[in-house]
Amino acid sequence: AEAALRRSEERSKVIIESAVEYAIFTIDPTGRVTSWNNGARCILGYEAEEIVRRPFDLLFTAEDRAAGMPARELETARVE
Repeated sequence: AEAALRRSEERSKVIIESAVEYAIFTIDPTGRVTSWNNGARCILGYEAEEIVRRPFDLLFTAEDRAAGMPARELETARVE
């Protein structure tokens, strides 16, 4: 069962990493980016090394940051 789970996780990782048409990334409860796929790199322009462990509010415009949108999005994610 553990070997099957590992194979499944490996397949999922390969699929996510190879998707270039979609930006797929995760953030932690504090809003820090924890994973970043090649699609996110192509679409959003950051290399994984530049964005992982940094606040996800970097992905918002200055206007959206000033309006508090990142905090609202993070709260929505927590609630829903």
